[in-house]
Amino acid sequence: MREAFIPAAPITCGLPFQSTNGLRKLSGDRASPPLRPARRPAPARIVAVEGWATTRLKVLPSLEGVKRTEGLPGIHFDEPPQITGQDLLAIIRGDTPDAWVNEILRTFLGWKQMENGEWNDDEVQPMWKKAYKRGPPDFIGKKGDYTPEMDRPVKIAVQNLSRSIPSDYKQLLKPTMKPLGFSGWKVADLTPNLTRRAQAVNWIIYWYKMHYQEYTWS
Repeated sequence: MREAFIPAAPITCGLPFQSTNGLRKLSGDRASPPLRPARRPAPARIVAVEGWATTRLKVLPSLEGVKRTEGLPGIHFDEPPQITGQDLLAIIRGDTPDAWVNEILRTFLGWKQMENGEWNDDEVQPMWKKAYKRGPPDFIGKKGDYTPEMDRPVKIAVQNLSRSIPSDYKQLLKPTMKPLGFSGWKVADLTPNLTRRAQAVNWIIYWYKMHYQEYTWS
């Protein structure tokens, strides 16, 4: 069976691209389009998973020691969260809960869930804050439920994640994952869940590359 490596390119869903007026530049690269808010609210919001961001990634619940820098994706921590190459492999192969992937993304983007369930977005970049005023979106979706009502907000969120990556950094997945032992999927095994996990991993790699250039995936 022929195998294919899924490139980190935006997932298309037959939706027109928004006008590029007022583009925002990232990291000196070509301007990236503004994020697209979903036309209708996502049916359900993601919920934090205790023990992952706060313990596994060693990110304090208070998000102390973080800062947002113009031109860099998400927020910067004084010390890099300890995601390993094996963690990336587990994510991309579908061996971690979907909620973990969502939590990594929303944590790195700057969202923090309060005790009352509301989301603090003080450190979230304006383009994400404007697109998602009620809190972070679901980037993965629910397996087996790809009805437009449930899945369309997820597709838009994944597109927004990809669009936030400058063109020079959109193809980090293969050169990073292949040395770790991942060469791709069999075409017959591809699912929306795996494709979105690949998009998430590519963004995570990009985030590390911009904030911690010497970080290695051991």
